[in-house]
Amino acid sequence: MQPQHTANDIGNAPQKSNLWCSNNFFLWLMVGCGVILMLIWPVIHTIAFRNILLWVGGIIGLGYIIRERSSLYQKSALPLLFIFLFFVWLITHYFLFSHNPQLELEQIKSVWLRVLLACFLGIGTGLFVRQYRHAQLVVWAGILSFFIIIYGDYIWVSFSISDWKLPYRFDLGLFGNKITAVFYGLVSLALACGVISYQLMQATKNKGYILLASMTSIGCTFLAFVITGTKNGVALGLILILCVFVSFLRTTKKSLKSIVIASAIAALIGTMTYFHLKVNPEWDSVFPAVVAGIHIDKYPNWKDHQDYGLPNNVGLPKNVDGALLGESAYLRTAYVVEGLKLLLKNPLGYGLYNKSFRYLADENLDLPPRSSIIGTHCGWLDFSLGLGIPGLLLTWTAIALAIFYSFKQKSLWTYTTRWTLAGVFVVWTFSEIFNNHFIESLFYLVALFSAGNLPVKDEISPSV
Repeated sequence: MQPQHTANDIGNAPQKSNLWCSNNFFLWLMVGCGVILMLIWPVIHTIAFRNILLWVGGIIGLGYIIRERSSLYQKSALPLLFIFLFFVWLITHYFLFSHNPQLELEQIKSVWLRVLLACFLGIGTGLFVRQYRHAQLVVWAGILSFFIIIYGDYIWVSFSISDWKLPYRFDLGLFGNKITAVFYGLVSLALACGVISYQLMQATKNKGYILLASMTSIGCTFLAFVITGTKNGVALGLILILCVFVSFLRTTKKSLKSIVIASAIAALIGTMTYFHLKVNPEWDSVFPAVVAGIHIDKYPNWKDHQDYGLPNNVGLPKNVDGALLGESAYLRTAYVVEGLKLLLKNPLGYGLYNKSFRYLADENLDLPPRSSIIGTHCGWLDFSLGLGIPGLLLTWTAIALAIFYSFKQKSLWTYTTRWTLAGVFVVWTFSEIFNNHFIESLFYLVALFSAGNLPVKDEISPSV
């Protein structure tokens, strides 16, 4: 029977002699590649540097996987098996079900090759960090530090155009679109929630400085959502924060320090939420916009909301009060409704990761020539339109099994696993994930936390 372990616990992870010796250089280089990638994946004009990191980290990761392959012969490694089966399906789809073999082959040789390298990097890093608490701290620190880049981007852009208003002109900065803040911010926020949840559920006295650091990270990340004006970031962030505060209220041991910290963060989050609602009046019309978006035949403005505008040149229907509906909520809802219809007609997918909705819409709908439709604004729906329901189910199964096996052990790593992957799943449900780096980071995170979940044997070799 595989022994249960607490090696991932921040205080109990096994330490080996000569941790920083030269034998470990390449393994720490692998960890560093992953940490840097999580910080620069969404930054524009970094593709060459990212490719270098993926190749270096992926090759080292593959070598370490081969070396530690005995660790993969256990039930808790099933998520990694489903990742492998996904790539089998990917190749099968290309040979048997492709709508556009030439474009699909181009993506296999570019996007999916990088995703495969990200998987090697994630699995190798996970196998390594499960044995070293220092390595776990480095990985967590990299993920939690993303808000610093958002702040730096805000200061740089605002200073450049002499305009400090919120939300800022993110399109002039390092990222090009604000969905970057949503995805990487939610990953960071979810990880911090996992750390807090673990600390609150410990039988022993929780560590106040870890609670303080985690809650500070949550506050800083939430402020990044406000700065960028990401409505789904604020909404999804509030859901995660609410969940962790419910965990806090349920815990039987509450120190005065933790109560003061929790109250301060709650007040800060409430203030930032109020400010966000004031500067984003579109929230007032979300419900009627969703209703209109569901009725895609009655309100066909979604096909080209610029040319199919109303007399006032705003391509959105009006609610009963005559007020304009929120563009974002209306378009997102309409795209999802139409995307689901197309998925039912094409359950095996078109074959392309990020443009399948547009290609299928061109095949099945009478779109105007100037239509700007690209994706459905729902990451998982775009994913399934490209890789089909089988590809979606394989990926979901890998995530679900990783979360399931995280409940088999009680350690800081397993708590961050379930929270982080749950956050990833949620943000992919409600966000327009269509750039290539999002799929790379998705598989990297699933591979990383799945491999990091694998139990560590009682006896660990003295060298790595």
